[in-house]
Amino acid sequence: MKQLAIFVDVSNLYFCLGKEYGKKLKYKKYLNYIEDFGDVVLKKAYGAQVNNEANKFIDHLNVLGFDTYFKEPRKVISSENNVVMKADWDVGITLDIMRNVDIFDTLILGSADGDFRPLIEYLQSKGKSIIVIACNISQNLKLPNITTIEIPEGHLES
Repeated sequence: MKQLAIFVDVSNLYFCLGKEYGKKLKYKKYLNYIEDFGDVVLKKAYGAQVNNEANKFIDHLNVLGFDTYFKEPRKVISSENNVVMKADWDVGITLDIMRNVDIFDTLILGSADGDFRPLIEYLQSKGKSIIVIACNISQNLKLPNITTIEIPEGHLES
């Protein structure tokens, strides 16, 4: 059975799902869906929280078996002069994946962010399988031999 490692960019999924559908992800259903692909050996979730606003959600992820990493977002001015909150976990997620590359056969990436393309290409060169399960997945992640799955509607809640 394939050994799976799940790395979820919670903030990316939150904003993609909210912007696209106005909904949130049901993480228990998301996990149940993933478990059909193999034996989950690692679950990590990364996100942002202001003050303690996400504590209940973080506790929920911990109950589901995720190791959780949350930090205070920084404020950035967008090209439209809007204030945008950014957690910028791409490098942290990439480093964690590289630190754990020997314990999994298949990476389950819960992010639509095209910035992960170089990581995915590297992992492919090392014989790893990649499954991206997200919403509004970047064309940069839709590569040959990469499975990309848009989160099924049944895994969302208003």
